[in-house]
Amino acid sequence: MTAQVLIVTNERDLDADRVVCELDRRGVDVLRCNTERLTDWLVVHDVGHGWRLTAPSGRTATSDSVRAVWWRRPEPPTLPLQGLSAGCREALDDQWQALMEGLARCGKRRWVSRPAALRRAEDKLLQLMSARTVGLSVPDTVVINDVETAKRFIAGHGGRAVAKSLTAAHWEDDSEAAFVFARLIGEEDLPDDPAAFRRAPVVLQEAINPKHDVRATVVGDCVLAAATPPTTAEVDWRLEPERTWKAVELPPMTVKGCQELVANLGLRFAGIDLAIAEDGTPWFLEANPNGEWGWLVDAAGLPVPVALADELTA
Repeated sequence: MTAQVLIVTNERDLDADRVVCELDRRGVDVLRCNTERLTDWLVVHDVGHGWRLTAPSGRTATSDSVRAVWWRRPEPPTLPLQGLSAGCREALDDQWQALMEGLARCGKRRWVSRPAALRRAEDKLLQLMSARTVGLSVPDTVVINDVETAKRFIAGHGGRAVAKSLTAAHWEDDSEAAFVFARLIGEEDLPDDPAAFRRAPVVLQEAINPKHDVRATVVGDCVLAAATPPTTAEVDWRLEPERTWKAVELPPMTVKGCQELVANLGLRFAGIDLAIAEDGTPWFLEANPNGEWGWLVDAAGLPVPVALADELTA
């Protein structure tokens, strides 16, 4: 039986197309499951024995035939709106998610990465503590809802600090969609009313400014890095899409730290955000367990699809 690679993602995932093309070029048998269409698939998990996925085309992937699974960007199945309440749809989504994630508990094939590890690695505090453990430099960080402590922290770090959310804070409803970006703030940006600051925890972090922004994409033991020119502008580079990116070599100890951090988080892939200070010190900011990378291929020429194909066929 020919070994397969199974890709679990969504139909709008253009970066997955890059990896599929690279695997096809190598003659690898690839089956892509776009999870919006899961209700068109047949899924059987014989607990303790194995699983089988059958695509609408009739092609199959089984726990015996699959050599590696790339758990890329699955989304809930598209379900009919008529007759289903929002609560019912959420419950059905949970059932599908539990079934698909349960495939990772059967067999010893390679997962890039396992769903349970991805969820655990989203913990920003765990990331920061793990980064310190492997020897990466981490800015002073506090998580608080006390405005007086916030004032003292900002004053103790030159009158400025980076404010960010503890998790990826985004929401969407009928009237708006929003995402919380990291921002550089001073004491004047804090609310006058202490009660307003107590509504939710906020992360305050020592600002590395000026800096080069660096994204290190870790695939297995491979570390591919790109950097922006130095800047004192926006703290969060996503707010400046016109920034240029260039492939760079990281210091060996930073490469080693990134490799060990990703391994300690139980991952085979991650995008790590670093800030290189004026004195050349690389500072760890956060890890994105399933981070995007397509723009780094286009802007900096990083061979991420090749590295992913290597990892999935190792």
